[in-house]
Amino acid sequence: MKFKKAFLFIFCIVSAVVLGSVLADLTKEVPWLTWLSYGTSVGLGSESPAVLDLSVIRLTFAFEMRICIAQVLLIGAALYLHARLSRKL
Repeated sequence: MKFKKAFLFIFCIVSAVVLGSVLADLTKEVPWLTWLSYGTSVGLGSESPAVLDLSVIRLTFAFEMRICIAQVLLIGAALYLHARLSRKL
């Protein structure tokens, strides 16, 4: 039972992030919907990543996440949908 709820939660969140990104790209050119594509990037080392050079192997560490308004709205909808659907499991 817990596995189903956890899987549903992860599926809802990942779907919301992907669909929000697609929605932001699609509405970027529509004049009255450009506000959905406003966003910012958050990350560590995106401009100058940390590099570990061991002469045999070179590792580069960086993390960057871009989030926009469409993703935030769809994540909220996904959390609501998860709450409604998890009651039936």
